[in-house]
Amino acid sequence: MEKKKMKLVFKNNQIILKILTLFFTVFSIRLKVIPVTPRIIVLVSVLLYVFFMRGFHYTKDDIKWLIKCFFVFLFTLFSVFLNSANQTDSELPLYSAFNFLIFVGLFPFLLIDVFDDELQFCRALGIAGTIQSIIVIMSALIPLIRTLLQEIQNIDFSRYNYRIFGLGIAGSGGSIYLFCGLFAIAYWIICTKKISIWLTLIYIINFFAITLVGRTGFYAAIIVSLCLFIIVGRNGVWKPSALFGWSFFILIGMIFLYNYVTSVFESNTEVLLYTFRRLGEGFNYSDSETIEKLSLWNDRIIPLSFRTLFIGTGVTRGYSYDGLLVSHDGGYAKRYMSIGLVMALYSYVIYYNYLRKMIKRITGKKGIIVICLLIMLVIEYKEPFMYQLALPFTVLMIVKLKLKAQVQKKEKKWQHYLKKN
Repeated sequence: MEKKKMKLVFKNNQIILKILTLFFTVFSIRLKVIPVTPRIIVLVSVLLYVFFMRGFHYTKDDIKWLIKCFFVFLFTLFSVFLNSANQTDSELPLYSAFNFLIFVGLFPFLLIDVFDDELQFCRALGIAGTIQSIIVIMSALIPLIRTLLQEIQNIDFSRYNYRIFGLGIAGSGGSIYLFCGLFAIAYWIICTKKISIWLTLIYIINFFAITLVGRTGFYAAIIVSLCLFIIVGRNGVWKPSALFGWSFFILIGMIFLYNYVTSVFESNTEVLLYTFRRLGEGFNYSDSETIEKLSLWNDRIIPLSFRTLFIGTGVTRGYSYDGLLVSHDGGYAKRYMSIGLVMALYSYVIYYNYLRKMIKRITGKKGIIVICLLIMLVIEYKEPFMYQLALPFTVLMIVKLKLKAQVQKKEKKWQHYLKKN
């Protein structure tokens, strides 16, 4: 009995560690009391664990992918150096390129040995996302929690006076961080064909938190939720009546949360009403401030020249050495202006091509992954979500772990066959 208890405790501790690993990897948390980000601490811890306990496992395609990421980083360094960009007055692309190299290029190599398969990863990420969602909802409901989050984090909150935020998340980028957890839950439901009242409640909590934080994540969540309903309904997992009931339950849950939040917690009413008003802008073209801004952004794009074609300005935001103003929120535009059109295209193509090769090898359900990739392609127009790491990291991990599980399954079948014969 004691051995069984020890095994159970060990297993539970492992699950908690995996949840914490993803919580501090996916969410960009910067605390005032810690000189380095929790992401760095997690990276070093996983690196030591894999080096001493598990060993490195990789394929030729993995090595090629890592080399390509390193090449993009070196070119970014070259562009910044060649343009003599001033670090004090401008935002440089070096930080985002280095982060991408480490957390999307290298980290999945290490983390793939921490998780058994993509379902375990999705379960852990779903729980991590739910914890963050609860923090977000609490910050919306209780002003003291909002103040506490402002006090402990090393973030400029002046931009988010009328916005709801969480631990390391705010604005559109924060809503996409939260969307990763929702996507993981949706993927888990599709693959396991399981649903319950508790899972539905968790889904509502995640969806509602995304709604509070930002519109981009909200629109992405709607698309994935619709796809979830269609895929589940088409596969005959639930009867039409059960599917309708689940959809109705989610809708009622969202309405209840909205009414409860706006009527009971009056102290944050202004922030909440501002948040919900902004959500509707995307559906009303004539009154949408965001759509207006998106159309004006085209005027801020630096014209194509030899320099912007091959080298870039070496600046993500601010002034280049020769006085060119680089000021654009869009991901594609930022990459083009900072490192040049050729390298910007290359940096996107290598990621999608690497994933495409792996997705082709997946057997079974992969439609939802393709849908998520399409969402990534579209939302990049608005902001550089690719280089905010969370979503590309999540999709890459799911695909790699899915392939790992497939290989292990084939090996077990082969071993079983050999034993029989």
